Amino acid sequence: KRAKGLDPSITTIIGGHHATVQPYDFFEPYIDIIVSGEGEITFPELLKALKTKDQINEVKGLYIYNKDSLKPTGKRELINLNAIPFPRRDLTKHYRNRYFRGQWRSYATVISSRGCPYRCHFCAMWKIYNGRYRVRSANLVIDEIESLPETFIDFIDDNTIENIQRMEKMISIIRERQLKKEYKIYARSDTIADHPYIFEEWGKLGLRLVLLGLESFREEELKAMNKANT
Repeated sequence: KRAKGLDPSITTIIGGHHATVQPYDFFEPYIDIIVSGEGEITFPELLKALKTKDQINEVKGLYIYNKDSLKPTGKRELINLNAIPFPRRDLTKHYRNRYFRGQWRSYATVISSRGCPYRCHFCAMWKIYNGRYRVRSANLVIDEIESLPETFIDFIDDNTIENIQRMEKMISIIRERQLKKEYKIYARSDTIADHPYIFEEWGKLGLRLVLLGLESFREEELKAMNKANT
């Protein structure tokens, strides 16, 4: 709104989880375009169309503002996670020493998967990713971790440990390459209970923090949440 106040010709674009699940929350005259869903392909295509004055309504995955409504341009297909290049962390090199989580310094985040196969009522991830759980290959994830100078690695997935075979392979590769890192992951309590050896092995390799949701200790409440757990 402030940008439009300074210069109405400025194009304002918004995206992310909230804008994907509830685009009409952003139906405002000072927001020109909403990027819905994953933006890695959509956003560059949009910028190219804006630069070359092409028809932006031909770019899939957008909502475009007009005075009466938001005009959708069509759904963007989910992307192949293995085709995404590593983040250009060199662009933030001059202030990466200020990244932290609690006492963790020399800290980096990594995405190894997106989505979740469950349908918990309190979570929007399965709606954002069309109910699909997708993973990056174990080798690709470890290649990225190995390329990082940071000591502490935060997996910011929605459900890191769901694919047990992939986790076993990641453990094997980390051990083979003798990586000296410390890790934080997300996991469900039933995954931990069903596969304790995974966490024992990860613990030997530097797992220091597991973030999990304990939404209730009552069966009826878990059932009402569609948690698929006991």
